[in-house]
Amino acid sequence: MSVQTADAGVRTPRPGRRARAALVAMLAGTLVWASVAFLQTAAVVGSEVNEIPGTGPDGIADVIPLNGSVTAPTGAAQLQVGVKFARIDVATQFHDDMRVSLAWQNVSGFSQQTQTGGWQLRFGIYYPVRTGSCTGTPDHAVTVSLTTDESYSGSAQTFCAYRDTAAGGSGIVATGDHQGTQLLARDRLVGLLAPKVNQSAGKICTNDAGTTPCQPAGLGSNLRTYFIVGSLLNPGGNTPPGRQSSLTTLELFVRVVRGTA
Repeated sequence: MSVQTADAGVRTPRPGRRARAALVAMLAGTLVWASVAFLQTAAVVGSEVNEIPGTGPDGIADVIPLNGSVTAPTGAAQLQVGVKFARIDVATQFHDDMRVSLAWQNVSGFSQQTQTGGWQLRFGIYYPVRTGSCTGTPDHAVTVSLTTDESYSGSAQTFCAYRDTAAGGSGIVATGDHQGTQLLARDRLVGLLAPKVNQSAGKICTNDAGTTPCQPAGLGSNLRTYFIVGSLLNPGGNTPPGRQSSLTTLELFVRVVRGTA
């Protein structure tokens, strides 16, 4: 499985735009100098502009590639139901003001390798609700285990995560077992997921049962987190046991930008 990531696109200015930009920059510099001179004369001190907590060089969120299966409780057993593709750590201010673009990069090669040309891929955005594996039979829940390299703390961690069934995006599944997910196939290679769950509380994750989002140990207090989980669906719309490992050959492009859907 390969996950490519990117921040917001940047356009290269044309020559004419460069000249205008240079002129604007010179004028701006003159105005700034004049303002500073005025402030110094009047003995006024202004506060500096601060960066929004949680944002960084990559924009409003960091996308961390993940690998390996996720499971769901079936009675006393854990059944493999998909693969974890990415962890998204987003500045708290934008946790419900973000869009995750998904683009399937190797559809032809994937179909040939796996002999699954008529099947679909299902992608959902999940949030942790507790530490440890999911138990019982909760709907839209998966157990996500992170290696030391994938975790928030530098030690292996396991979480029960719930799918955001209210997630937005064009073509989102609105009802039923696949609620809140994007279904990608050979004729539809791009999806969009915009989380709607409220993560403002910042409750710390424990092993107590619960359904509200929680903060994993090691995640900064000014960040919120999500998991992108994909599943392979057969023509009947089910996740067949023993076939989810095929997703390890899938190449997915993931991009996070500000905005709702």
